[in-house]
Amino acid sequence: MKWIFEGFLGLHALIHLFGASKGLGISTVPQLSQQITPVLGVLWLSAAVLLLTAAICIIAKAQQWWVVGAAGVIISQSVIITSWVDAAYGTVANVIVLAGVIYAFITQTKGHSTPKPHTVSVTGRPHAITPARKD
Repeated sequence: MKWIFEGFLGLHALIHLFGASKGLGISTVPQLSQQITPVLGVLWLSAAVLLLTAAICIIAKAQQWWVVGAAGVIISQSVIITSWVDAAYGTVANVIVLAGVIYAFITQTKGHSTPKPHTVSVTGRPHAITPARKD
């Protein structure tokens, strides 16, 4: 199941390259009827890079891949809105990616608490700081 999500995320990233190539004037993309400015082309490229990086991070077992994925979804949805007529179905893909991001966030942060501060004793071994006793 994980590899399906990785592949889906990578494919979604690559689709953003159509908007980037049109906006940056690299190629004409007749399937995209709306104008894409060079600034939006850079944003389409940014979304592609972030989403592809998130997919690579999952493959590399990076625990915080969801941070990159969340940034990619935000930028992706922003550029999809600017080309809504041509790219509205990208919202479905972003919802799927966002579900994965939320799941990863919840499962990777669940049960984590603030670590207790440590000091080093005279012997050089760490030990937890304990409150002073009031006698």
